[in-house]
Amino acid sequence: MLDTVRLFTKDFDLAKQNSFVTQTTAHYSTGEIMAEKVFCNLGTGARLNVKRQGSEKCLFLELSLPKAVYGNSLQELQESDYGRCIETIAGQIREAGAVVDFDSIERLAVSRLDYCKNLQVDHNIVDYLALLQKCSFGKRNKANWTTETVLFFNGSQEFTAYNKVLEVKSSKYAAAAGVNKDTPENVLRLESRLKSAAVVKRTLQQRRTLAECYNFKVAREK
Repeated sequence: MLDTVRLFTKDFDLAKQNSFVTQTTAHYSTGEIMAEKVFCNLGTGARLNVKRQGSEKCLFLELSLPKAVYGNSLQELQESDYGRCIETIAGQIREAGAVVDFDSIERLAVSRLDYCKNLQVDHNIVDYLALLQKCSFGKRNKANWTTETVLFFNGSQEFTAYNKVLEVKSSKYAAAAGVNKDTPENVLRLESRLKSAAVVKRTLQQRRTLAECYNFKVAREK
């Protein structure tokens, strides 16, 4: 089901007491402001940015939904978690000091979408990755096999398979996932990553909102 998502909206405000930081880049000789970055990084791993889109500004929120809901990315979201996801996203936005109407959360547009699936396997993860490394995925290039990961990619899409338990063991979320050094490494993680709004729209046949993308049937197909 869903893992990482990037959501955006033009309908937002920043509260007077907010956690956003503004960084400017100035020309080294004239002092003229060349670029400005407005962002907020939360302890959950969520990132919020304010970016200019033409004459308007957009609020972008990128987060791993399982990590935000469960405290780790090993567990997969269930269909019944939709309400918790909406409440969690609203909480992350509120914590950052941004203001978005709660009723509009499920209508937020999606500009990145990662679907994932955990497969319990009986053999060593390396055996499966060795087979996958011999495959091809359309026009996607193949990355070198490192740290028990196989990655196929192009400029806007990725497909990857990797040792999920191994990844979690080396992260700060291991305890929340119930993982320790003795946990069997028997979960092969598959992820399909759509990394731009245009690709999300094209691949999901015009689906663009969070509510439309939170769809288990679509996740299995994509």
